[in-house]
Amino acid sequence: MEQLAKNFAVNDLIERQKGIGGSDAGTAVGVNPYKSPYILYLEKIGAREPEDISHKPAVKRGVRLEPEIMKWVKEDLDITLRKDNTTHISKEYPYLFCHNDGTVVGSHRIAEIKAPSIHMREKWGEPGTDAIPPYYLAQGVHALAIQPEMEGVDYFAYFD
Repeated sequence: MEQLAKNFAVNDLIERQKGIGGSDAGTAVGVNPYKSPYILYLEKIGAREPEDISHKPAVKRGVRLEPEIMKWVKEDLDITLRKDNTTHISKEYPYLFCHNDGTVVGSHRIAEIKAPSIHMREKWGEPGTDAIPPYYLAQGVHALAIQPEMEGVDYFAYFD
């Protein structure tokens, strides 16, 4: 596989094609209900163009709400999150990468921000539990494999 750039934007499709990112993790292990591992494979070898999902309402919602959710976490939970603009690339497997939403200040924990629509509520457990959709869990495990210095992933999900 071609070498990944040192730091690249989340929406850089050319760089993303060179490896397996956090949003690919659930698909790669077969737990993403929205894309099959075979389709992901075709995208990575260049036989199929990845779908541009930036215009989808759910994606736009997440992008728009992420900064607000980070503020609400501080106001409501007294947990400070710092935005993370780094491309994390595995030292051991340089084709694995991820872009964390943030980190929990004062800890070695990754912060993942989610803003699912209300119809997705049934896929999540009660607040404070570790019951999250498997494709989000795969994203977190992927990030931890790339960053062994991190102790865990905290998911902050906002529902209307």
